[in-house]
Amino acid sequence: MGMSEEKLVFSIPDDIETMRIDKAIALETHLSRAQIAELFKENKILLNSKNSKRSEKVKPGDKISLEFIPKIDVKIQAEDISFDVVYEDEYLLVVNKEPYMVVHPGAGNLDGTLANALLHRYPEIIDVGQEFRPGIVHRLDAETSGLLVIAKTQDCYEKFVELFTTHEVDRRYVALIWGRLNTKFGIIDAPIGRSLSRATKMSVRDDGKFARTHYSENKYFEIQDVTLMDVSLETGRTHQIRVHFAAIGHPIVGDKTYGGYRQSIDCPRTFLHAETLSFVHPITTQELTFTAKLPDDLALVLEELQNKD
Repeated sequence: MGMSEEKLVFSIPDDIETMRIDKAIALETHLSRAQIAELFKENKILLNSKNSKRSEKVKPGDKISLEFIPKIDVKIQAEDISFDVVYEDEYLLVVNKEPYMVVHPGAGNLDGTLANALLHRYPEIIDVGQEFRPGIVHRLDAETSGLLVIAKTQDCYEKFVELFTTHEVDRRYVALIWGRLNTKFGIIDAPIGRSLSRATKMSVRDDGKFARTHYSENKYFEIQDVTLMDVSLETGRTHQIRVHFAAIGHPIVGDKTYGGYRQSIDCPRTFLHAETLSFVHPITTQELTFTAKLPDDLALVLEELQNKD
């Protein structure tokens, strides 16, 4: 069973006075304030075809469009699915997510996710965090492998949200990109918003949210013209690393969504792995760092590149 998104488009009538857009949506729909806030966070609300902030004012004639998952009488189900825990204490755990595992239920994926697996092993976290995302503080794309932190208590969850907001969680990735950048170290500083051409894609947009990616060259493979990069996130926008490298003309190898798939290299998926996760424990204040080695499928791609180079 899957959850499909509904799209609603409406215009502000002439007899309505100027008001905040979130209030206008609340008047027009059955959505709660929390649901509306989440839609803004996920860039699912457009005002006159542009991303909008909750505080923006609307006036008669303005056009609002939003995509949302209708409220349904269903609860996330616990499922006995194996997953790799690299660290655990009474407040949190760190998971090494395998590729192709969806992190939490969404459109088309109500079961078989990491969230379903978490509830089977840790049923007590059902009310931690957001609905359908028990204990989940941040996400990885389905094809992306690597490290994720999960909160086991609401207090820990809220403290982690603050750590991510203030950029105090160090997330480092390994990515293989097409071509070679002019500089071995650098920053991609470009706002990201939802693509107007395709709802499931993101893009660099002037009206998008602030997004910054740091990178450094690890190794250049001249024969295939690809570069292994060490990447760290200052922000955590949806598809951020993939969008940023595609925007500067160097998409990630294997990324079919953002132009990185080419037959010259046999890469089974997007070559992106969350290798290192570092943070100060929000409860004990202990400094923690975790590392997950490159999975076999991506390691094989590198091995073949090295043999040819």
